[in-house]
Amino acid sequence: MATLTADAARILGQLHANHAANTAAGLGGPGMDAFHSFLVELVTEATNPNALISEVTDLLTAHIRSAGPVGGAR
Repeated sequence: MATLTADAARILGQLHANHAANTAAGLGGPGMDAFHSFLVELVTEATNPNALISEVTDLLTAHIRSAGPVGGAR
């Protein structure tokens, strides 16, 4: 494994801390664990982890805005 950049190490620290907090709050589960592992893998391999996280954030934000109401509410 290549040496992590300072940005990657910072981002991974934040991902791990947030994942632990979500799990402790009862918000974890297999899907969340898999998504966390996927993000960790992407950040670890990224040449520009800041740009990667920015792009992921933009994609998730766009998805949330386009998804409409949760639970079939109208």
